[in-house]
Amino acid sequence: MSRARSSHASSRHGQPAAASRANRANRLLRTAIIAIGLGSLLGVTTGIVNAQVDGAHGAQGRAGAQGSAEAEMVWLDQPGAVACTTTSRRTLTARALATSSVHRDGRGARCRKPTTPSTTAPPTTAPPTTAPPSTATPTTTPPSTTPASCGPVTITTGGTYSGCYASTSTGTPAVTLATSQPVTLDHARVIAKGFGVQDTVTGTRLAVVDTTFEQTNPGAVVAHRAIELQQPASFRAEHNRFSDGDGIWIGGGNVNPLTVRYNQAINIGRYPHPTSSNCCVQFLQLDSVTTLAGEIAWNHTQNTSGHSGVEDNINLFRSGGSDSAHKVDIHHNLIDGAYPSSPSNTTFTGGGILGSDGTGSFGHTNVHNNTVVSTTNYGIGAGGGTDIHLFNNLMVNDTLGSDGLTHYYSSFAQAISIHDLTASDAIGNRYNWRRDQNASQFPCWIGSFCSGNTQVSTTEQQARDAWAASVPASVQLIGPTP
Repeated sequence: MSRARSSHASSRHGQPAAASRANRANRLLRTAIIAIGLGSLLGVTTGIVNAQVDGAHGAQGRAGAQGSAEAEMVWLDQPGAVACTTTSRRTLTARALATSSVHRDGRGARCRKPTTPSTTAPPTTAPPTTAPPSTATPTTTPPSTTPASCGPVTITTGGTYSGCYASTSTGTPAVTLATSQPVTLDHARVIAKGFGVQDTVTGTRLAVVDTTFEQTNPGAVVAHRAIELQQPASFRAEHNRFSDGDGIWIGGGNVNPLTVRYNQAINIGRYPHPTSSNCCVQFLQLDSVTTLAGEIAWNHTQNTSGHSGVEDNINLFRSGGSDSAHKVDIHHNLIDGAYPSSPSNTTFTGGGILGSDGTGSFGHTNVHNNTVVSTTNYGIGAGGGTDIHLFNNLMVNDTLGSDGLTHYYSSFAQAISIHDLTASDAIGNRYNWRRDQNASQFPCWIGSFCSGNTQVSTTEQQARDAWAASVPASVQLIGPTP
């Protein structure tokens, strides 16, 4: 079904979003003393599975490892790949590449008429646009350079699309999805100043595998996302790489299945985005989404202080499973880094994984076996909803930024930020969580939801190394593979 985007932000965007963040920060500030008193790379892979189910109603608005302590501080990817970042204290080998709190909003309001479908024939291996190169990610082309052969594309017919798609205009997505037929981006390269992939119809069925997303400098403060879909029928993202962008936004409806696995994200929110209503960006944002089969697993986000602007790395806003037998399963992700724009900002509200967020009737989510390091404010959390369970996660924060020298302190940080829930708990988690210059530990807010959580002496680097060693051989790599 075709639809035009609203020119106004919906109620879950804009000011309510900002107010929600401020309210949560205030609640945390008021309860900080209570908590203390309580003691409390470049390549490309395969495999596409498309599944579908009817789309439903939803949101109407479109607002928007040092490998060792002595190792050289660079990213190491697949053969032929260039360095992913400049020097960093977090060095990851190819093995390591095997793979918080405000929603909040997702996007800035804008008005755009539906794209008129083209009449091009269905593609076989290339889309109906200018001839793309034979490979989606030429290793000889720097990520910041857009090859002349790449251009934007509007997809009106289902099929598998492999090629290079780019837009140098903030108002034109690199890929416009204008069909509800199953579409797969496989071994593609998507370069955008604004949106990478954006839909103009509901009920889309999109699979994205072994694809690289490169955000270029918009040159202005505008809303931009790697992928933005409203009320899709199904969505799968596996073995992709997201560089410098504002991640994935899925808004509204019943999305079955919803699978986000084996992806790599570097420096989420690198470029400025509107403070309202697209103030807060994530690797993955679900906004008013319900799913019978939701899995978010073995993803690796790597944010560098001073070069990223993520809020929550993963956020489920008024979203979750359909019932207690059909929960969203968030597991075995490595979330590395979430920092305020300035070390002097001690009221940063972002962090790692927020398994629930918002008010209303939603929930049914498990958050378990994740590793969260250096996310400043909180490691894992849940704020609102029912049947939310946080267990067997490891959270470590030493207050240091990516340079290993600059401190990012927090006025109210907790390893587990949990509140406003029913039939929910945080059990059996491990933490080594500092928020200031003292050696005090800050495990959980509010303590009545937490039990059996254990303080450990694990360092951030030890946590990264343990996660890298745990990646199953069957996964091969986190991010694209040849």
